[in-house]
Amino acid sequence: MQITTVLIALGLLIFFSHVLNAFFDKIRISNVLFLILIGLVVGPVMGWVSPAYLGQFGSVFTTITLIVILFESGTSLDIVMLKKSFLGASLLTILNFVGALFFGYILGRLLLNLDILHSLFLGAALGGTSSAVVIPMIRQLKSGQKAETVLYLESALSDVLCLVVALALLSGIEVGEVSVAGIFQNMAVSFLFAILLGAFIGFFWILILKKYLKNVSNSMFTSFALAFILYGVSENLGLNGGICVLSYGIMVGNTGNIGFVKKRLTDSEDATLSKNERSFFSEIVFVLQTYFFVYIGISIQLNSVWHILVGLMMVVATFAFRFLTVKTLGKKDLSVRDIKLITSMGPKGLVAAVLASLPLQNALEQASTAIGKPDLQTQADALVLSGQTIQDVAYAVVLISIICCSVMVWMVEHRKEADDRV
Repeated sequence: MQITTVLIALGLLIFFSHVLNAFFDKIRISNVLFLILIGLVVGPVMGWVSPAYLGQFGSVFTTITLIVILFESGTSLDIVMLKKSFLGASLLTILNFVGALFFGYILGRLLLNLDILHSLFLGAALGGTSSAVVIPMIRQLKSGQKAETVLYLESALSDVLCLVVALALLSGIEVGEVSVAGIFQNMAVSFLFAILLGAFIGFFWILILKKYLKNVSNSMFTSFALAFILYGVSENLGLNGGICVLSYGIMVGNTGNIGFVKKRLTDSEDATLSKNERSFFSEIVFVLQTYFFVYIGISIQLNSVWHILVGLMMVVATFAFRFLTVKTLGKKDLSVRDIKLITSMGPKGLVAAVLASLPLQNALEQASTAIGKPDLQTQADALVLSGQTIQDVAYAVVLISIICCSVMVWMVEHRKEADDRV
């Protein structure tokens, strides 16, 4: 593919995404769905572009996009509303994750011929919601502040649950057993220390930014640069990079609203982000997420009709269970529309796709070492088959869940418009 063609395509995507945003109030369909469909057409359907074409840049780009979205969304959260919403978001996250774990186990055992650990892994990999999908969509919808905060927190917290539990199960698949105590221990360490590290760095960074770099040209991007560094450092320390970056963003966006901090530790009248800084961050997020959703479409592989049907069953089951949990937990301080929107926000994304590919990668490595050893070859072939099944079903769930989310949001918004006209 010629470089000029790539440049034209990249420019057209930005224009197209802006046009879709401009028409959102009329069509009430997020640009997320259209961008993913574009990726599907140019990728799996027409075969013009494949993930292999992008090489290592694809994984680097998705990580950068996730970091930027989490940081920018953290700066938009209000710390007072955060305190009010944290318990509800935590309960919602845990219940929906357990539900996905259960449905993954049932479908894996009954319909996919997977063993116990592979079945649980399928549920764990699909137990969260995608920050990169949820955050842009909920902003377009202009929901209540509490609903927005709950969804931000759920997407970040569910990433921790999915990563820790799924990776623990993956280790269990390799050795044949799983340590439940080890899962909880790793989760507590990854979660708590990531929050503390992000908040600590964010607190001191905003003071440095406002006191010493305020008049330095081209300094706005340094906050993003520090987010990249924090993510890398926290991941190398065995912590959750996403939670660390979100905590960092929350502190950067709320330092000036904490009375003790403002009075005791800074003389600056504006110890928080300016309107220009927030607008700059928002524009960067818009550009990256536009390309990210197209990349998701390119990366989705749909190889088996049966696996697509099982993926559809998984989506229906998790959304139905989500409806029950949201209706039970969301009666207080949430409007009927917000409850419906939170119910709709169950799409899977980057974390699910990446985790789902790991069993197959490990199995292929094991199969390569088993060549010429008949006693090990049979076991390796079985692991490859299970890994391929998990990957195919998970990719189907990612696509179908995003489509369902977009359709449900469209129905909620059009029902609201009909009620407003009555």
